[in-house]
Amino acid sequence: MASSSKHHMDLGEEYSALSLGDDEEEFDDEFPIAEGAAADIEIETPFILVGKLLSEKPTRFNFLKDTMASIWKPKKGMMAREVSTNLFLFFFVNELDIRKVLDDGPWSYDENLLLLKRIESNIPPHRVQLIAADFWVQAYNIPTNMQTYKTAEMIGSSLGSFIKADDIVDNNPDGLSTSFMRVRVQLDTSKPLTKKMKIKPATGEPFYIEFKYEKLPTFCFICGLIGHNNRSCGKLFEGSVEDYGPELRAIGL
Repeated sequence: MASSSKHHMDLGEEYSALSLGDDEEEFDDEFPIAEGAAADIEIETPFILVGKLLSEKPTRFNFLKDTMASIWKPKKGMMAREVSTNLFLFFFVNELDIRKVLDDGPWSYDENLLLLKRIESNIPPHRVQLIAADFWVQAYNIPTNMQTYKTAEMIGSSLGSFIKADDIVDNNPDGLSTSFMRVRVQLDTSKPLTKKMKIKPATGEPFYIEFKYEKLPTFCFICGLIGHNNRSCGKLFEGSVEDYGPELRAIGL
């Protein structure tokens, strides 16, 4: 597994993820949340998410569905169904509700990442590949003259799939300096997190950009993968030592 510090670009060419704002509104036109035993109910809605909890232990479905409903607070309500261990379906009544869930992620339950993907009603959930999650990534140590939208695109493409840059970057034509740049990136959770990236500018000395991840759930300090901790990492038995640490978490976000 290659170290993340070897990434190169040529610019010359915890429940914390479940926090709610005080201005969140309560349900109106409530839609009942289905119990796990209601798997035979025909649910007529095109707004469906399949979700996979990245946890080594099975979770209690009733607790998860109630927690996520109270966190997401969809205006028109939602239903949930357990498909198998740590695999779920979430049914929404309104397009805006499902968009908000996807746009405001990533989401965690009991500090474990909940992978979500929108599917059509005729798609078997077991066949859906769930490895991607959208994160806001903070990039530090970028010189003022390089704090541009193009740089954000390059960073995002190197970390995963670039989605967008923070509005401050997007609307910053004068290149005003900020302590970090925020880039929305779709990450492949089957790959280790990237700690830093070596940059070789067209002029001047090479330098490193360092990364912090917002709403970062449980991850391994040994291999850098999201979904388990260092106490259960397979590399622990190979004599590997910690190569990652809590500094990858963006504080207060």
